[in-house]
Amino acid sequence: MNTRVTYHILWVLISVAGILVLLQLFHASVGDVAAGLTEAPLTLYLQVAGLAVMMQVFGALKWRVAHTALTKSETGRSLWSLTEITTLGSLGSQFLPAQLSHLMVRWFYFPKAGSQRVGAASSTLYEQFCDLILFAVFSAVFLLWFWLGLPLGVILLLGLMMLLFSCTALNIAVGLIEQVIRALGRIGPLSGALVKAEALAAQSRDISPWTNVRIFLLSGAIIFIRAAQAYLIVRIFAQDANALIAAAAFPVTGLIAAIPISPAGLGVTELSWSVFLIAAGADAPAAAITAVSIRLINLIVLIALLGLSFALHFTARVLDLTRNEP
Repeated sequence: MNTRVTYHILWVLISVAGILVLLQLFHASVGDVAAGLTEAPLTLYLQVAGLAVMMQVFGALKWRVAHTALTKSETGRSLWSLTEITTLGSLGSQFLPAQLSHLMVRWFYFPKAGSQRVGAASSTLYEQFCDLILFAVFSAVFLLWFWLGLPLGVILLLGLMMLLFSCTALNIAVGLIEQVIRALGRIGPLSGALVKAEALAAQSRDISPWTNVRIFLLSGAIIFIRAAQAYLIVRIFAQDANALIAAAAFPVTGLIAAIPISPAGLGVTELSWSVFLIAAGADAPAAAITAVSIRLINLIVLIALLGLSFALHFTARVLDLTRNEP
């Protein structure tokens, strides 16, 4: 087995062990989590699944907007196909960093010929760079509201100003990235690999502010949907907590998950959720159980959606073969 793969599997196992330790420290257990998942009403899973479908469609649209803006061409795939690919990347992001998971899946699904793979990868990196900016803006807004207690109107105004600055400053940031790539390109072994990256960074500076706004709006919609999923789960699993405050903390937990401390933020995300849930009024066991359940429910829903999608593809293929039989 490849050393890098072995290392990552070990890293995942250590992170899972960290989640088990977290449950013990918060006086909860795997059995408590399993009981919560089995006792949760079916309507919760259906609601989370419905939001997940919307989220994956918006994710596919965001990727398509970034791809068209960067490559000046269409992806050549239907929205259904792009949504499937995005959903598979989201499933992988439960165990891998989201940036890496989506990049790998989209790279794999596009043919080697031409520049389609490069376009898929570059547009993925660009739209996820926008995601990180928005996570940072929303996290700052939440912390200003929750920890400092600033008036909501003032905070929303500051958030809007930060977002507008992000849209206009994005090209500046990309320009800085381009300079870093050019500097790395002077290193012999890296020069060939970074030539295309430098060209793509240069292309991204030509993306119009309106396109950036569209990407940010879709990214913002996805963040609100994920927060809504958290709200629904918290309302069932941690009934003593203020579900609205807990859901508003999602951008912070999402930003923490993006830091490469552990694969997909395993353990680290659950710890941050637990802290915010306790701050929102939950007791320690309920906070830990809810934190772990948020990931597991999303995992179950994504597997179910992909299974349904593949079943529909299989059924359609069988029907086509049946019609073509003499």
